[in-house]
Amino acid sequence: MKKILSIILALLWSNVGSAEDYYNDYLANCSQSSPSYFSFSSENVDITEVEIFKGKKLDINCLVEKFENHQKKFPITSYLSDKALLPQKIIQNTEVTKSKNDNAQYVKLELSSIADQKCGETCVYTTEALLIYDDTFWYIKGNNNRGLKAILESKNKILITNFMSTHQRQYTFANNKIKRVKKKNTSTKKKINTKMFSSSLTGLSFSLTDDWNLSNERELKELPKDASDEERAYWNSILKKTSIRKFEVLYNEKYKPDNITISKANMPRNFSITKSNVKKNCKQIIKVNEKNTGKKGTLYDCKYVQNKVSGYEGALYLSHKDDLVREEGDIRSNQIIFIINSEAIYFSTSCKKYCKEVTENIYAISSSLKKN
Repeated sequence: MKKILSIILALLWSNVGSAEDYYNDYLANCSQSSPSYFSFSSENVDITEVEIFKGKKLDINCLVEKFENHQKKFPITSYLSDKALLPQKIIQNTEVTKSKNDNAQYVKLELSSIADQKCGETCVYTTEALLIYDDTFWYIKGNNNRGLKAILESKNKILITNFMSTHQRQYTFANNKIKRVKKKNTSTKKKINTKMFSSSLTGLSFSLTDDWNLSNERELKELPKDASDEERAYWNSILKKTSIRKFEVLYNEKYKPDNITISKANMPRNFSITKSNVKKNCKQIIKVNEKNTGKKGTLYDCKYVQNKVSGYEGALYLSHKDDLVREEGDIRSNQIIFIINSEAIYFSTSCKKYCKEVTENIYAISSSLKKN
């Protein structure tokens, strides 16, 4: 449950701000005509995962010039600081290759984005893909935090990969449709039993597999006996600034020691998370964590999430480095924060070994969440 409470303060300080998308204009100005546009959004959360612009006769030098000018005139602000990202080389890589199914020769390029970033110790513009076959081009951008790659499997089919910090997502584009590639399961299918869990702390219920367990409410003062002095000092600082005192824990024997913590806090009336202010919120969260921990934060992922309980108030997913633990390795703090009736509801994990599995279950909660 480390560092969750400081998010409250960050949400209070955020304001609306968004970046304008120039891709269609630049591609239209540098090609034969305005490109066709295709997109794919996930079912459970309102997130556009892949976007494709398809057109004819692209002037690459023209596009590079427009991207260079854009990064200079309209730089995006780093998630980790108030500083603008530095302009970077637009064409990161160029390769002439052949499709694996029909041996069609095409050009594959990796380009620097003008709208999105990826972060480690620092943030830089993320990578996007440009494929050119004959006089047809496909410009492909995605929602990820480690970049995107694409290849032609044949003249009429593209394979796209979004690289995330803990996993990959693949898609195909054929007949002007984008589809998510489902993972093949060669093992014997087992019957999956689910059950409803009711959180007395939040007044919400949700569905998970029946191997999960939900604890009773616990007092926040019940810190583990082996908690470090640094962790205790951090909590004492946070408790002075918030009214949170209780939490619940979801745990699964398969994923120990990683678990999911449920907590809540009051928010100002009419506060909401939107697609346009979600990145601003994430940035403020990291900034407040840095102030409380005295360490420079590392943001891995930030995105808007659909709120099925109170849609107009919104929700967000945030993944960042956990700076309180003393264990070696990449310890992550992943959470989805819902705003419901002017309360912030947190489903969070500080994880290392089973980050992917536990975080997937947090998303499962978001898709089935409802009021008791």
